[in-house]
Amino acid sequence: MPTLREQQDSRLKKSRKDEDGDRQVALNSPTPAKPKPAPQDSEAFNNFLERNKNYIKNVQLNITDMKEWRKKNRVDADTKVFIIKGGYGDVKRGLKARGWVENKEKDSPCYDFLWTLMTKDVQHKDLQPH
Repeated sequence: MPTLREQQDSRLKKSRKDEDGDRQVALNSPTPAKPKPAPQDSEAFNNFLERNKNYIKNVQLNITDMKEWRKKNRVDADTKVFIIKGGYGDVKRGLKARGWVENKEKDSPCYDFLWTLMTKDVQHKDLQPH
């Protein structure tokens, strides 16, 4: 009777042979050709855009004025706003617990407090004294 080690080795060899056989089948089988894209009809495409232009969202410009940002996000004038770039969840939770509001737009100039690792993320020319 074979030992446990010999049984395990024979099972391992058998599974490797099965895998090699599957690889050979996959290598020898022809791959189906990708269908060629149909030529696009520019008039049909323009008609599609015309029909759906009401559903296309308007691109919103970045708000650079803090008063406009507060009005858009329904934030009181005395509430502090912060931006955190990076994975600083503890700092974020701590500020929110103290009544601060997060500006989710990471490149916005509308904030009272900016927390970042990289100094290149700070737009020094846009900083305002307060």
